[in-house]
Amino acid sequence: MSVMHIADAPKDLVHGSVIITPKPEFFEEISAAFIKFGAQVEANEPDTLVFSITKSEPAPGQEGPALLVISVVFKNMAAADAHRATSYHKEFTSHSKDVDKLLCIPEMKTLTPLGGYMRQPSK
Repeated sequence: MSVMHIADAPKDLVHGSVIITPKPEFFEEISAAFIKFGAQVEANEPDTLVFSITKSEPAPGQEGPALLVISVVFKNMAAADAHRATSYHKEFTSHSKDVDKLLCIPEMKTLTPLGGYMRQPSK
């Protein structure tokens, strides 16, 4: 099993995340839209290395809404810029009318890797 230590990853990788808090009745609709968008990214952007869509729920004993967490890793800043310049990204992010389906404004973060690792799963 191969292991890549995050500290050894190329320094020009661009990591980011978006945290979306949909109203519960819109969670499935918004999730489906991100899954469709992710398929477009995968088909057209070889330099988008990771596009992960995950559901985050409160830990046992805690309360709060389910979150949709999108994590991305781009090969470099040019790949991130190219991603934002695509017609499907512009269309997808132009849905300001859909803000009423969210509990709050999405949080966009740029991430700087500090440590950890990633394993290639065994088959």
